[in-house]
Amino acid sequence: MNCCIIPRQKALHVAIVGVGLVGKEVMSQIIASRYPFALVGLCNSKRMVLDSGSGSGPQCFEPSRWEDLLAASSTPVDLAILRNALAQLAKDGKRAVLVDNTASENIASTYPQFLDAGVHVYLQRGRFLNESTVGAGLPIVSTLRDLVETGDKEVSAFSDVVGQAKRNGYTEPNPMDDLNGADVARKLTILSRMIDPSMLALLPHGYKSVDTQSLIPSELESVTDGDTFMQRLPAFDAKIAKLREDAATEGCVLRYVGIIDVENKVVKAGLEKYPKTHAFATSLGGSDNIIMFHTERYSPRPLIVQGAGAGAAVTAMGVMSDLLKLF
Repeated sequence: MNCCIIPRQKALHVAIVGVGLVGKEVMSQIIASRYPFALVGLCNSKRMVLDSGSGSGPQCFEPSRWEDLLAASSTPVDLAILRNALAQLAKDGKRAVLVDNTASENIASTYPQFLDAGVHVYLQRGRFLNESTVGAGLPIVSTLRDLVETGDKEVSAFSDVVGQAKRNGYTEPNPMDDLNGADVARKLTILSRMIDPSMLALLPHGYKSVDTQSLIPSELESVTDGDTFMQRLPAFDAKIAKLREDAATEGCVLRYVGIIDVENKVVKAGLEKYPKTHAFATSLGGSDNIIMFHTERYSPRPLIVQGAGAGAAVTAMGVMSDLLKLF
């Protein structure tokens, strides 16, 4: 790690769960940071390495060693042991942090136990209040928070595109996890809760209550692995092409959009048509996300936040941005 700009006694004691594309990038950014991070735990889906700070220190997590040490570990993943180790650090007056880079519901179900033990919880997918949960590295959460807290109000062939996105690391290992719309629904749930407490009544079951359109053909919903899904997806390109052509005859384009309409009490995610002059049609490219805030102040011209919304580096940056707020 680089020379620290914060006293070592104020270090964040961090355990990383999930060291895939985003997790590795988070590790790299932590190690390169000038801030004092003490890396006390690492977990993948099968094993973990745990250092409670008893003397060996966090040097085992240097870039040249942590992957080998994790691969060589014979310690199975045990979130209860990890929680107890972080809880002890918190009890000792140290700032303990769990960073979850997975999409695991099993891990998510343990968050309350970590929080009750005084452990901060940060994650890169949409469940808690972090930047990376909504727009990768885009400042969506902080922008919305500023609007709300200052008194403003909210008023190619398809299969080829999916394949290219997967190769570029923009999708989950199984693209079905993106195409089912659940990730967008999670983001909408986070933002809805921030905008107006009354919106909670619309989401009694969290993101599962969002009116969500899946882009997975019904014939493929029973497929369980990503490779099989990608092999069979081209057979359904014509369906998406027809939707695109119908939109084009109206002078429109198709965009998969999440909508929160406070006035009409609507939270939904799905394909929508937009005129070719609309910002959603003209401004998007590559992995870009674009978010448009229509509020009392930003009307008739909305506030727009746009930028790369996928990829390990920018998503990890969102995680790091949240962690640095603890210093």
